[in-house]
Formats: sequence, structure tokens, C-alpha cells
Amino acid sequence: MGLMFGHLGICGFASLIGIPLLKETYAPVLRMRLAARSADPEKAMSQLQQSHGDLLGYLWINFKRPTILLFRSAICFMLSLYMAL
Repeated sequence: MGLMFGHLGICGFASLIGIPLLKETYAPVLRMRLAARSADPEKAMSQLQQSHGDLLGYLWINFKRPTILLFRSAICFMLSLYMAL
């Protein structure tokens, strides 16, 4: 029981440090950020509106990305399967 709480503490600490410091690697998000920094802010806004559209589209993208990663990456699938058992 004590070992479980030790792992929980380590994972919580790693999350507190890792989540704010890790950088985004998803290509469409990087392209949108690059367009937002460009000299033409109107083009960036139109690209953001096309990609996300509304709240439902934004939620769909954020639920779809991890699912695609899980089923298209053998390593992610095997690690998830191992952790599930």
C-alpha cells in the first residue's frame, strides 16, 4: 500500500514539472502558432477559425488526437495495454 502512494507522489511531481515545461509537437498546432506570430494577423485569425470553428470542433480535435496516437503508435498501444493489466 505504501509503495502505491510512493508511485502516486512521483507521478504527481513529474506531472507538475513536466506539463508546464513540455513543448507542443503537433504539427497543425505549431503551424497555427507560427501564423499567429506572422505579420498578417487577419490571416492567422482566419486560419484559427477554419481549424477550430466552434466549441464542438475544438473538443472533437482534442479527443481525437490521443485516440489516433494510441491506435497508430505500437509503442503507445503496448504501454497502455501493459498499464491496463
